Amino acid sequence: MKIKKRDVILILVILALAGGLLIFAKAQRSAASTPAASAASAEPAPSDEPTSNEARAQAEAYLEAHPAESYLYVEAAAGALMVPLTEERTIPIDQGNGAVNNIHIGVNSAYMESSTCDNQNCVDQGEITLENRETRVLYNMIICIPHDLLLELMTPEEALEQLEALYQAQLETAAAYAS
Repeated sequence: MKIKKRDVILILVILALAGGLLIFAKAQRSAASTPAASAASAEPAPSDEPTSNEARAQAEAYLEAHPAESYLYVEAAAGALMVPLTEERTIPIDQGNGAVNNIHIGVNSAYMESSTCDNQNCVDQGEITLENRETRVLYNMIICIPHDLLLELMTPEEALEQLEALYQAQLETAAAYAS
């Protein structure tokens, strides 16, 4: 098997992204574990946006209605969703352009079961669990670059932050269209 220049470049880009994500994740964890960061996050930062409390309430309501020990955040070109990891099932993500990924979820775990992408790197990234995410190269993520698809295993606290940001963006977009 002959390795093409394009393949080498793709591998180097993926390794660079993975290394950058790992460094970022470790920096985030160490910043979150410092007493100053914990004290700062205990009080919400003042915001010019009057909708931030509404976004927080929506995020909390979603998590209360869908309780779980962990969640899978799925982001694709068509949008994003948060899936509580409470049961075993397969979720098909069909982006309508021939890009199809099948995500297998279990209780507190997920992996890319299959994909129509050529390289299958997303399938080869294996399973993410609460137990192994600290040791994975991509930490808590599985990425399918050809299909522009991101999977991220989150704790309830991380899911709350992500949902709040999503709801805040929706509120801001709605406010921009209303004015």
